[in-house]
Amino acid sequence: MRKLLVTLVVAILISFPSFAAIIHIPGDYPTIQAGIDASTDGDTVLVADGTYTGDGNKDIDYGGKAILVISENGAEYCIINCEYYGRGFYFHSGESQTSILSGFRIINGYTAYFWPESGGGAIRCSNNSNPIIENCTFVECSGDEHGGAIYCNYSSDPTIDNCTFIDNHGYYGGGVYCSGTSPTIVNCIFNGNSAGENGGGICCFYGSNSFIKNCAFNNNSAMFGGGIKCWNNSSTTIENCILSGNSADRGGGIDCAYDCYPIIKNCALSGNSADFGAGINCAYDCGPTIENCTLSENSASGNGGGIGCSDQSNPAGVNNIIWDNTAPTGGQIGLETGSSFSCTYSDIQGGWLGTGNIDADPLFYTTTGDSAFFLMENSPCIDAGDPDSPFDPDGTIADMGAFYFDQSVGVSNPNFAFCILHFELSPVFPNPFNSTTDFTFSLPKSSYVEIKVYDLLGREVLRVFDGFKPAGVYNMHTEGNNLSSGIYFLRMRAGEYASSQKIILLK
Repeated sequence: MRKLLVTLVVAILISFPSFAAIIHIPGDYPTIQAGIDASTDGDTVLVADGTYTGDGNKDIDYGGKAILVISENGAEYCIINCEYYGRGFYFHSGESQTSILSGFRIINGYTAYFWPESGGGAIRCSNNSNPIIENCTFVECSGDEHGGAIYCNYSSDPTIDNCTFIDNHGYYGGGVYCSGTSPTIVNCIFNGNSAGENGGGICCFYGSNSFIKNCAFNNNSAMFGGGIKCWNNSSTTIENCILSGNSADRGGGIDCAYDCYPIIKNCALSGNSADFGAGINCAYDCGPTIENCTLSENSASGNGGGIGCSDQSNPAGVNNIIWDNTAPTGGQIGLETGSSFSCTYSDIQGGWLGTGNIDADPLFYTTTGDSAFFLMENSPCIDAGDPDSPFDPDGTIADMGAFYFDQSVGVSNPNFAFCILHFELSPVFPNPFNSTTDFTFSLPKSSYVEIKVYDLLGREVLRVFDGFKPAGVYNMHTEGNNLSSGIYFLRMRAGEYASSQKIILLK
């Protein structure tokens, strides 16, 4: 993997225009900040393996420059240790998506109340700054205010891609805090983060229309919204996410409050706990749309094991599975006076009034983990969704729940799939190829899988597959009909696993 990362970095760098400089840290300059100060737009600051501390290696400022700051071999080998005083990076000069940060592990960041720009123990984005933050890991960063790892405000909409947040803490937003901003947060993992009040993983506040996709939230905690908190006129989109084992007083998985209208789509919420609304909690005139979600095995000590609604909240749902959640009252859905839940074409244990609703065992896989919520081939939820909904990727009527059953492949022997021990992407064949090439990949557990083709500049040129797959071995092929001859990279990402290989197209 380390050799592969070096190859990818070199491939990207050699393709840059000849006038762009590559500044080596510490070869050319002793600190990351010194390298940035010496750079101009289009340059690359390439940081060698090691642990970086002290002045010049924390509170790092791009100064608005359109540059790439990247580690040689990824976050595992390049560490910024803030030593509990200061943050890693501060974007506040109107940086755009041409300002890129890639491949760092930022640990032990801390910002205090009395700082003029507090919040964001690892990174702060302010004043119309929209950088790309990718392939980074944030560990044990915190602040007296908000955004244990990343803080976004003042119209700053960064893109946060393929990052991992572990054991960070903030008063609002243990992992990420967004106030009046709309960042894109994709392919990220939030594990063990905590908040003193709102949003153990992510807190979206004050009109934040964040886009959150393909993320996993595990074992995060807060008073409100163990995984995600949306409140005060925020219309966040939460899509293709897994939330499990999160805890809160209200909204173990997701908490929505105060005139919020988020879209929660194709999400699986399981094993979350709360006093009220263990899976999803809706309060104070909140009306989320819940579509193709699975809520199972969530537990509330009060009301609403699956979904809790109070204070004139009126969520709406379609194509959901709400099953095997527990609470003293409202095991699946808990309603307080003045609230309602309208739902259609859904499988709800105990029954629920609405067109197309059923009350039948969904027949999940008899396994543990994420795969437990995939459907068996005889599930009553297959093709039972709203016929007016978009068809499933296999061309059939929408299924109920987060994970559709792929009828073009089927799972005739699911137990065989779980004998696979490792993720693996086989070499493509033939390579070089003329029009099509084939490859095989293996999944030891159900995963969200992305397989894409990139050119030498790192631009996505072809999306081969994007969706959930049960554990198993899969054969696929990719076509180069719309691509020019040249060198490309085929990249597969499944959960925390990622693998790339060079492919050559000759026409």
